[in-house]
Amino acid sequence: MPFKRSHSIRLLPFTLLATAIVILTIGGIAVNFSHQRDYESARLMTIAEFKARQIAEWLNERRNDARFIQNSRMMLDLKLNALTAAGAQQNDLTTYLRNFARDNAFQNVMLLSDSGTLLWSSSATPVVIDRHLSAAVKECSVDHRLRHEGPYRDQNGQLHLDFLAPLPATAAHPNMVLVLHTDPATYLYPTLQTWPVPSTSGETLLVRREGEQMLFLNALRHQPDAALSLTRPRRDPLLLSAQLQRDPHLFGRAIEGVDYRGMPVLGVGVIVPSTDWMLIAKRDLAEINGEVMSTVLWIGLAGVLALLMTISGAVLLRQREQLVLADSVQAAQNERLAALKLLADETCRRQALIAQSRDGILVFNDDHCAIEANQRMADMLGYRLEDLIGMRSWEMDAVMSEEMIREHFNPFPIIGFIFETRHRRRDGSEYPVEISASSVYWSGQQLVLCICRDISERKRIERQLALERVNLEERVAARTAELYRQTQALRTIIDNIPHMIWLKDRECRFLAVNDTLAAIAGRTVAEVEGNTDFDIWPLALAERFRADDLAVMTSCSAKTVEEPVPYHPDIIHETFKAPVLDSAGAVLGTVGISRDISAAKELERIQEQARLAAEAANHAKSAFLANMSHEIRTPMNAIVGLTYLLQRDAVTPEQALRLEKITGAAQHLLLIINDILDLSKIEAGRMELEYSDFALTDVLDYTRTLIAEAAQAKGLRLTVDPGEVPPRLHGDLTRLRQGLLNFASNAVKFTPHGSILLRCAVLKKATPEQPTLMVRFEVSDTGIGITPEQLPRLFTPFGQADVSTTRKHGGTGLGLAITRRLAQLMGGDAGVDSRAGSGSTFWFTAQLGYGAPATFATAPLLASDSATSVELELRHRCAGARVLLAEDNAINREVALELLGAVDLTVETAVNGLEAVSLASTRPYDLVLMDVQMPELDGLEATRLLRAQAATAQLPILAMTANAFEEDRRACLAAGMTDFVAKPVDPDALYRALLQWLPERTTTAAS
Repeated sequence: MPFKRSHSIRLLPFTLLATAIVILTIGGIAVNFSHQRDYESARLMTIAEFKARQIAEWLNERRNDARFIQNSRMMLDLKLNALTAAGAQQNDLTTYLRNFARDNAFQNVMLLSDSGTLLWSSSATPVVIDRHLSAAVKECSVDHRLRHEGPYRDQNGQLHLDFLAPLPATAAHPNMVLVLHTDPATYLYPTLQTWPVPSTSGETLLVRREGEQMLFLNALRHQPDAALSLTRPRRDPLLLSAQLQRDPHLFGRAIEGVDYRGMPVLGVGVIVPSTDWMLIAKRDLAEINGEVMSTVLWIGLAGVLALLMTISGAVLLRQREQLVLADSVQAAQNERLAALKLLADETCRRQALIAQSRDGILVFNDDHCAIEANQRMADMLGYRLEDLIGMRSWEMDAVMSEEMIREHFNPFPIIGFIFETRHRRRDGSEYPVEISASSVYWSGQQLVLCICRDISERKRIERQLALERVNLEERVAARTAELYRQTQALRTIIDNIPHMIWLKDRECRFLAVNDTLAAIAGRTVAEVEGNTDFDIWPLALAERFRADDLAVMTSCSAKTVEEPVPYHPDIIHETFKAPVLDSAGAVLGTVGISRDISAAKELERIQEQARLAAEAANHAKSAFLANMSHEIRTPMNAIVGLTYLLQRDAVTPEQALRLEKITGAAQHLLLIINDILDLSKIEAGRMELEYSDFALTDVLDYTRTLIAEAAQAKGLRLTVDPGEVPPRLHGDLTRLRQGLLNFASNAVKFTPHGSILLRCAVLKKATPEQPTLMVRFEVSDTGIGITPEQLPRLFTPFGQADVSTTRKHGGTGLGLAITRRLAQLMGGDAGVDSRAGSGSTFWFTAQLGYGAPATFATAPLLASDSATSVELELRHRCAGARVLLAEDNAINREVALELLGAVDLTVETAVNGLEAVSLASTRPYDLVLMDVQMPELDGLEATRLLRAQAATAQLPILAMTANAFEEDRRACLAAGMTDFVAKPVDPDALYRALLQWLPERTTTAAS
């Protein structure tokens, strides 16, 4: 009984460990599947939203084209003359419409009456009006709303997606509808068919409800001819599109179902804005699950291996216990045989011995009831002998209860044993007792004979002896225990360390090794100890190890080396060897530890490859950004420059208004380009802050000045509160202005009435440990506010509160994301506090230092800050100055010649760097305007060549380039250029730079 219980207790840790391994393995597999599903759901959500946004933007662009031609002057002519005009006017109108269709990717432009009759078509082939289009034209002529019809197939099976624009009726002409036809297969279907990541089943579906059927609108990956012909029942409980149509709450969430093939898929559905189309991005569950099966197999194998190791340990423990139990059984049997022989010899004297025994004797039956006892037992318990007979064993035992005795002694083991317990006397007192219990047969009945000895005196003597032994041998015992503890602890530690550990004497024999070293050597610990390296390892390695040991003992200093592992050439170990010294400093031997660093070496190699790959990616991204900046800004320079030149000419008021709109649009486009490039530089890690001392008013007044006119136009009250922020600070002035201006511009845009407050505050003062301030900049308004649902996406790139296609306020959604990134670069963060209808407070924080006191040195000022005054002063001071213009782009060269000629400068041109160096070396010039990217020889190298010549070493050279990044400006200055003018060129900025660097010419020289 005790052995069974002990065995169960010993096996309990193995059982718990095995259970934990199984649970962890199953949990790991479940977590892996869950992680893959969450990852795939997020990716499908991104794809669905991106595709829906693409289609919505394309539809909106088509509607705008229809709206443009609907409201154009030519359409006014059409309303009055289309049915009656002839000759040149009619030819001009048809030519205009055909050109418009061609330039805007429309396959046909048609004019239909309000009854659906074709009045005119830009197509040379005959056109048959389909019933879908005819019905849509009638509805359009009634509600006078611009709409789209389709996609649908006509009676000939051709695909149509038409945009209808009603033309207002006049007294002379009936209602007419303008129809712009586009083929979905030219843009819509290719946009849906592209999939951003490699996948064998990834697919985008466009679906709409047709009665009780779900109609698939686009060509499908597995059924290319299914567009507008494939349907599935709306009542299908598993069909993905049918689930979304029945329960709109499922939109925007990853759900499982089947696709048009009946295959199990995971998909995300969204509504395409301003349509009744559902866009679904989906992948087969089989493909998704297949991507995680390799990881699941490894997790399962690891769990099985751990479980096998646990079971092996339990089996070994069980075998050991069985051996111990067998030894105990044999000893008990021997004792029982001896007792039986003694009982047989002494049967006749049994009663006499029981009566005269100095120990108490009890005999129990199989129900634990005393049937025999001697007087000594009665005296020990304080009972009369007749009272003792019939008592149960638990009535006299003070330690074991009835339940314990029945559990452990029922039936009583055949093998006798000796144990100690405590008996309770009749008066309630207790005393220790040693019981020798054995199973005996009397009169054919199995009974239990217990010889009970009062060991109170023995216990007292043992305690006395123990105290005396402790007192007499205290130091020896303590030292012995400490040595034993240290030895066991050391052996336990080194045997459980997964590194090779050893100790050698002066003759380089192994005094001690751990299990790891013995396992690698393929021997036991006993087989290794007492031997040398030459007995264990191959000769070459043994000589190497012996040389290292001798070097350590000779130098009395530690040594660390990397070396291969014997019998495992693919494994590298890092080995540390040190001398063992006695108290006098004499060398006793060496100690060593060797650890496997193969994984670390492999990790270093992988990290190095990753680092090189990351650097290559960053270099590629940097080159891409520089090229994009140049390629975008070069045509922008032509647009801005030519518009500026046209505005200088004599134009009609209507033309001046249009040129002003072009200028505004170009500046808006340039702002978007700058935002995108700023965000790209931040994400590429190429954004660098420029720290300088500045005044707080440089930030606040700059922002207030730029938004003041727009705020005044809307009747908004504008207030500035600098708070208790120090007036002089140290940080990046440009980025602070950029962040605050982003917030302030948005405040003006989204505040129809009320006020705007620009405010600063110190959140955390400087300390000796942190000598910088944490300053908060915020913009509060009384505008339209933001709902809680819109807040999370505000500071994400391209994220806006209003993402519908009919946004009232416009914007790219980049300003807030850039502001947060800039704030984080400056050691702070950005956020917003807002409620719908109650205004908003946008804020960002930055770590700033204290700025040095301002110096009031007087700088030379121009006569006026206006652009006109700068231009006049430049013409007055520098007319006739000789300028060399190095520019390879013909249009930009034309713009620059016009701008320079407008201020009476004499200009010569070069189309590449070689020509610029040749001209500047042979002719006198007052200044060179140098493009950077040119054929034959770029502007940077051309500048270096000119600076190397004595005649042109001091010649002012201004970079005029579309490479507008800060590193480009630094590269230009490093090459020897004098100043930097970014494209697209602001004429005022160009004139100011020329006025600064051109030498002033006398009146005679100017003449």
